[in-house]
Amino acid sequence: MELQELDPTALAKDIIGAATGALGKDVSTIEGFAQSQVAAIAHQASLVAKGIADGSIGQDLREYFLDNLKQMATSFANTLIGLVEVAIEKLINAIVGAIWDAIGKAAGIALPL
Repeated sequence: MELQELDPTALAKDIIGAATGALGKDVSTIEGFAQSQVAAIAHQASLVAKGIADGSIGQDLREYFLDNLKQMATSFANTLIGLVEVAIEKLINAIVGAIWDAIGKAAGIALPL
């Protein structure tokens, strides 16, 4: 099998694409999106791939680095979860605000949010 170098930029795009597909929302548009976190994951994966390919990372260290990458991915996913929760709260508040505004106009009163 011919080895190819891992491109961190392409991997970062793939990570964003995977997260976008899983959430059904373009995660790059979420406020506070952690672009640097994705870049760090992709860079680390590139270093691990090179080390495994050239033999400088043996079987014992490979598991350590792969576990570290999994932890980085988990941390990134938790960041996205937090951002999505904030977006959902903003959505709920916007919907409730529209309903309260409509009721207030129809009833001639101002409803507090």
